[in-house]
Amino acid sequence: MKDLYIPKGRTLRYESLACRNIVNYGVLEVDKSLQARNVSGNGIVKAGSVSARHVSAMDVETGSVTANTLAAERVCAAEVKVTDEAVVSCFLEAEYAQIKRLTVASFDVQDLHAEELRFLPRQRQSVLAAVIGDFFRSILAFLRSKIPQDALYTQVEESSDVGQHADTDQSKEDQKAHSAAAKHAASDADDDLKDDFEFLRLKALYRFLRHQGQGYTLRVVPRETPPTPPGPAGSAAPGSNLRNAA
Repeated sequence: MKDLYIPKGRTLRYESLACRNIVNYGVLEVDKSLQARNVSGNGIVKAGSVSARHVSAMDVETGSVTANTLAAERVCAAEVKVTDEAVVSCFLEAEYAQIKRLTVASFDVQDLHAEELRFLPRQRQSVLAAVIGDFFRSILAFLRSKIPQDALYTQVEESSDVGQHADTDQSKEDQKAHSAAAKHAASDADDDLKDDFEFLRLKALYRFLRHQGQGYTLRVVPRETPPTPPGPAGSAAPGSNLRNAA
């Protein structure tokens, strides 16, 4: 048998098993020895002995396990030998363990030989919770970077604000006085024209033409001095001039 795949929710039982790759998402039970190149997946492995290069599972229950690398949540074995690195995120229980680098949350090993030992936090955290936590931590770091720390500032006294408001009120009063003076000057000019006969005549003519509903052009020209009429010797009778013009 070269490769073996166990889907989720399925259980396979063998007396002994030797294959190249095992992908286990269910339950694999082997009474005697289990030999493979790689054992992966998040299933459960129960065997008399496990020998593989890389072992990855959720639970491993065996008499002895020999591997180059081991990754599991829980491991229960009489003997554990890992030549490179072993990561047990929940609990490791064994009588004898020889591991080069061990990363574990909690363990109960009677005889432990490890060149490097590291501990994980006991509280388990899901992948989704870790992603959400990193997201909120990044937002918090961004907000902290935008808020200035120990920035220089200048304190504004209350008296200066009162002086600014007083200057603003004074400028408004000056503008009101200027506009009132301009209106008063315009009213004085209108009072001078009340007694002018020509101005009143033109004003009446303008009002009359404006209400006619048609366009008119009003041109004002200076009045010329009328010519002096000729004397009695060279003049003609007024009636003769009218007859000739007719």
